[in-house]
Amino acid sequence: MFSTKQLSEEQIAAIRSWAAGGAQLPEIQLRMKEDFGLSVTYMDTRFAVLDLGIELAEEKKEEPAPEVSET
Repeated sequence: MFSTKQLSEEQIAAIRSWAAGGAQLPEIQLRMKEDFGLSVTYMDTRFAVLDLGIELAEEKKEEPAPEVSET
């Protein structure tokens, strides 16, 4: 089972940086594997983000343009 205690300060700083840059959980999970060699599940990634107190930027949802009625 994965624990945030396994992460170094540099790794934690990198994860914080990724999140600040707009990375969402799947991207953080992938980068943890590629950059740190840590194969973690999506849920482990989610728990790690929560344990570290990292807030993810919400994805912006595109709202449909308001319809203009011609009268």
